[in-house]
Amino acid sequence: RHDALGNQTVTPYVWRGVIDTRAPVATLTALFTGRTYNTSGTPRYEIIYTCRAEDQHLGDAGFDCPCSNPPTRTYEDAPWLEALFFDTAQLVQLESTCAVWEDAVQPATTISACDIFDRCTTADVQHLLTGPVLPTPLAVIVSPTRDSVVASTSGVVNVEVGATSGPPLQDVTLLLDGLPVDTRTFDPVANVTEASYTVPLTLTDERTYTLQITARDWAGGCSDEP
Repeated sequence: RHDALGNQTVTPYVWRGVIDTRAPVATLTALFTGRTYNTSGTPRYEIIYTCRAEDQHLGDAGFDCPCSNPPTRTYEDAPWLEALFFDTAQLVQLESTCAVWEDAVQPATTISACDIFDRCTTADVQHLLTGPVLPTPLAVIVSPTRDSVVASTSGVVNVEVGATSGPPLQDVTLLLDGLPVDTRTFDPVANVTEASYTVPLTLTDERTYTLQITARDWAGGCSDEP
């Protein structure tokens, strides 16, 4: 402030804060693993999504992507921000990876993210990658999906499996930690080339389990999928 004689008074620290004019940067990548199965004649494809949002003042409330699991959070202490505020741990990145069974190899999916000032971004799949085409017979574990966490109050976990083959299926075996827990055998006369069913498993311990599934057809083909 100045008076008519040119005298000046400085009042420090009247305002301090952050000026942020950019919305978050959001990316969504998709990888078709080559795993597929048919249910009621409809093909399903395993897609692995990687969702990522970045911003200096990122908020987690507006983060939405095909993955339902909680995202990994990355925080940063910026020196310039530390000079202004005491609480300087800023959320700068959210990232999540998951496997989803989709109706198409190139699904129309999006990601959205917002910062703490309610500036938002929406993006489509930006990088669509394709894995190798896997031969038949092919058996897959539809649910639970890979690397997922399953909560069960009863201890019973329903495992959904699917199998597809050119020649008729001979059998499909589900393994838990390397040991067979369920085998379905198919009569060659029935000419079964698609199978989809649920296997209930009772798991008493809270730990990491490994599921594996194998399939054989009557032409001598076999598969072994994690």
